[in-house]
Amino acid sequence: MKTEGNDKLTLQTPVGAQDGSMTLTTDGGTLSGSLANSQETVDFTGGAVDGGTVSFCTKIPTPIGKLKAYIMGAVEGDHFSGKDIVALGPAAWN
Repeated sequence: MKTEGNDKLTLQTPVGAQDGSMTLTTDGGTLSGSLANSQETVDFTGGAVDGGTVSFCTKIPTPIGKLKAYIMGAVEGDHFSGKDIVALGPAAWN
């Protein structure tokens, strides 16, 4: 299962779909990378990868400022999806 590389993503938020991209790098069970939207790119380190399952924490740019987000996801075939949990509630992405 591919858990590394550069991919486009769509985040389903209460204010509509938001497009962006994600870059993931693994080193054993450790995950790092970046998330980008039209406004900004944020890097993260200290995430975890176990097979096709990933999790990490970062601050994501939003129209109301950066929000701390806990992000979890899984690879199934060539589809990568998950959810993030922020103070405003969960949002799905793929």
